[in-house]
Amino acid sequence: MTKKGVLIVLVMVLPVLFLGWFVMQKTRWNFKNFTIREMRCKCGKCSDDTGLNMSYSTMKRLQKLRDVCGFPFLISSAYRCSSHPEEAKKVEPGTHNYGHAIDIQATPPQMDIIEREAKKLGFTGIGRANSFIHIDDYAGNARISRPAKWYYS
Repeated sequence: MTKKGVLIVLVMVLPVLFLGWFVMQKTRWNFKNFTIREMRCKCGKCSDDTGLNMSYSTMKRLQKLRDVCGFPFLISSAYRCSSHPEEAKKVEPGTHNYGHAIDIQATPPQMDIIEREAKKLGFTGIGRANSFIHIDDYAGNARISRPAKWYYS
């Protein structure tokens, strides 16, 4: 096949493959308490479907956590693109950028429950602030050590 033929095939096939991937991602989204939009990057530049960048296994774990806790979760941050103001401050991407982290607004008693149950379900990163709790299930690497717990000032 000539280079022109390969180019024509790519131009015709790639959009179909991408559309197939996108439809598959949307149909795999079967989390009763969370929407794709709720998990989107909130940088102000990204589209509502960036929530599809969340790790499927993380979302399954989050849904189990919500079921076990028995109270609604108000998500303040989930997926973040590399241009998100919080990610842009970092030398390397954080766990939100990998689609493995969620920040949940909660009261201190709710945070205690979320933390306890999250650990049981395999969340390995726990960060606590006055008004939210960060949970992630990032496996870790040389730069991001897990398991870990920290407090925001």
